Order: sequence, then structure tokens, then C-alpha cells
Amino acid sequence: MADCLIIMPISMPVERVKDYGGDANHFRHVLEDLFLPAVKKADLNPIPPVTKAADLIHAEVVSNLETADLVLCDMSTHDAKVFFELGIRTSLDKPICLVKDSLTTKVPFDTALLNCHTYDASIAARILDSEIDRLAQHLTSSQAKCQGQNPLWKHFGLTAKAEGREAESPIEEKLDLVIESLERLERTDVFFGLSKDPAAHIDPIAYLAHGVVRRAHEIIRREGLQLDNSFLQGSGGRVRLTLLVSGGDLSEDGMERVQEMADLTGLAVHVGSQKMKDDSSSGR
Repeated sequence: MADCLIIMPISMPVERVKDYGGDANHFRHVLEDLFLPAVKKADLNPIPPVTKAADLIHAEVVSNLETADLVLCDMSTHDAKVFFELGIRTSLDKPICLVKDSLTTKVPFDTALLNCHTYDASIAARILDSEIDRLAQHLTSSQAKCQGQNPLWKHFGLTAKAEGREAESPIEEKLDLVIESLERLERTDVFFGLSKDPAAHIDPIAYLAHGVVRRAHEIIRREGLQLDNSFLQGSGGRVRLTLLVSGGDLSEDGMERVQEMADLTGLAVHVGSQKMKDDSSSGR
């Protein structure tokens, strides 16, 4: 399933709160009630925005801007951070899906040329299902029309594409994995059952595997391949992370780098193909 990163306003400018019915948390409701359901309905895996210290650009966000298959960009209220992130995505010439709410009447370029979708800012319950359907259709349409590229390139006549960051060494990638895991842990209220809510619990193996998959996804993508699926097998001290790749075979160097990521967490890792899994399931 393709990833869709969501970039959008998180905090509401004080002077605009009254325009949104006095709701300072309006955009959190937009995310939860409209964006996440619509992305899932479009058969995409949503990557929600980082909400902690929302006025900062996090390393994880920049990495996601580089690797996500599609970016849903909400230009409502002309949020400066959102436009900065849109600029990073555009410099990489990668697909975007532009939206704004009905209270944002102008954006800095011709939305007719760029197929910008407008959603109802009220996100009222009586129209929410319809709004989700419309946005899901826009996501699907935008992904198809982009054809792997960014429409702003054609609009502005850009010619020089920025290059994504290459890791300087396997050690750097390991450090990045640790830092990313710690940053996600900071934003997590429950971990290893250490929550004030005794019913809350996060599987530590799945949590660590998630970090490995994110880093492995970058390595696989740099080789021009696609990560189709990932899953854990086994229990206790014999847990294996399986990554299913399409588009070719991962190079020996790439495999070593993925294995080093897994070694850091104590996981065994296997890289195979979706076709091999399908053949095995059908008995061929």
C-alpha cells in the first residue's frame, strides 16, 4: 500500500479562531474526521503530521517528504510551515495533492491549473460522508495525474531537481534509527505498558520493527524498488521481520544495510518478493 504524508496546519492563528466557530482545535478535527478517513478510503496508508512542537520542522517530517508516495497538502490559513514543507516536496519533483478549506479564498498560484480541491470548512456531520468521498476521489485522481512527478514543476517551469539525502555511512543510518525511535517515543504516551492507563499497551517488538521498516523503506526505494508489505513472524526470542519487495532484487550492499538496522533491535530479517509469497500461498 502506498504511503500518503499529510501536511497541514496544526495550531490555529489566534486572529482566525473566531472564523472557525471559536474552535482552536479545528484542524485536529479536520485531520481525524476528514483527512485520515479519506486517505484510507483512497487505499493509501496515512502518515499523519507531527503534532508536538508543531511550529518546528522535524527530521522525521523531512524524511517523510522525501520518501512518501504522495503528499496531501492543506494550504488553509496560509500556514508558513506547510508552504515550507510544500517547497521541499516540490524541489524533489514528487507527487502532491493540494487542498484548501472553503474559508481560504486565495492561494499563491492558480488553483485551476493545479487542480486544488476545496473542502467544506464546517466539516459538519451531515456532510462529512460526502466530503470524505470527494476528497478520496481527489486523492486518487491527483496520484494518477501526477504520474510520479510534481505538477508545480510544469507550472513554474522548474528544471533542476533536488537530490534526496544519502546516508553518509551505515553508522549514521543506525544513529538515525535510534534518534527516530526516541523522537517517536517522546510523542507516545504508552510504551512497554508504562502508562497511567493500565489498559494501554504497545508491543515493544512491533514498535522497534516499525522503525526498522521505515529505514529499510528508504534503502529499498533508493535502489528503485518498492516495499509492498512487511510483517512479523514468531515470538519470544525468535522473531523475524519479513520485507516483501517488488521491482527486482535488493543489492547485496542494500541487504547488508537492512540487516544492520535489524541487528540494532535484535530482530532477524528476511527480504523476499510478493510474487514468492503469492506462489507459496497458492501451492505453486
